[in-house]
Parts: sequence; structure tokens; C-alpha cells
Amino acid sequence: MSVINTHYDDWDNCRDNHKCFICGDNLSYPFAFWCEGGNPLCICGSCRQQSKDGLIAVAAIMDLQDLKLSDRDVVLVRSRRQDLEAEAEKQRAKEQATKIVSIKKERRGDIEIGG
Repeated sequence: MSVINTHYDDWDNCRDNHKCFICGDNLSYPFAFWCEGGNPLCICGSCRQQSKDGLIAVAAIMDLQDLKLSDRDVVLVRSRRQDLEAEAEKQRAKEQATKIVSIKKERRGDIEIGG
């Protein structure tokens, strides 16, 4: 997909020959252009801006699925960075506490080692 910013980029005169695929309005610069197999797809700047979150989410989910981390579906959840960092810190603290409890049990003999 290309972004056509000016008439200098518009080598196929898309702005004059095509309409926005989403809203059906005439195109104005900038707009997105994609052509595969002779079927051009143009999306005006306004629609592209409104749909960017969905398109970015789809791309992110596909990238995650390509990693093949698991057999289950991957879900993209939008969160603030502060919330993610706080959750990560809680998880680290929980893991550290679990390690401490495990070491204490091991020292008391509650856990068989090498069992």
C-alpha cells in the first residue's frame, strides 16, 4: 500500500479516476493506494485516519499469530503503558514472593528435592 501525498506521487491519476473505497467520496491528497491484480483500492485520508486503529490491530494480531506462540487465538488488548508497567511489576513481585516461599519450604523440608 502506498500513500499518495501530492500529484507528483499520483502517477496513475488515481485522484481523478477513483473514489474512496470506504466512503465513496472523491479522493484528495493524501490518500492510500493499493493495486494488486489490476484492481485498485483507494482510501481517502479521512477514512484512513478513522480506520487506522482497526488496521493496525489486524496487522498486530497477524504478526503475533505468525510467531506461533500457541495454538489458541491471540487477542490484542489495548492498555495504557503505565497500566502495563504496573501489572508487570506486580507479576515480578509475585514471582519473587513465590521463590521466597519455595526456598523457605525447601529449608524446612516441606519439599522433597530430586524426588
